[in-house]
Amino acid sequence: MHDDRGLFEFLILEGAQAGLSWLTILKKQENYRKAFDGFDFEAVACYTEKDIARLLGNAGIVRNRLKIESAIKNARGTLAIIEEHGSLDAFLWRYVDGTIRSEATRTRIAAVADLMCDLGGIVKFYSQV
Repeated sequence: MHDDRGLFEFLILEGAQAGLSWLTILKKQENYRKAFDGFDFEAVACYTEKDIARLLGNAGIVRNRLKIESAIKNARGTLAIIEEHGSLDAFLWRYVDGTIRSEATRTRIAAVADLMCDLGGIVKFYSQV
């Protein structure tokens, strides 16, 4: 995938999934898409306390304040990454030398999960800059 919005969606869903099953989040994916303005990171970065309250009242998503605030911080971090590196896509793909990994499925899932944890920390760093 080479789409900043799609990559941001994965980042937000990964954060929402923490401590829950992926099936739970996948069943709520369309609700997340609607609740978070189609995963428009520029819009999400501008969310205010009023938006947080709206999201906390949305039964279609995981209503956890920390996860919602994290999504907003990740949107701000995404904007900072784009400003510095040109795109989220260019920034992320450099971690795998621009190539798709084709390891066995279980190994690949574990590797992707580890990468997402690392990238979550990197995005968190950029959201605080």
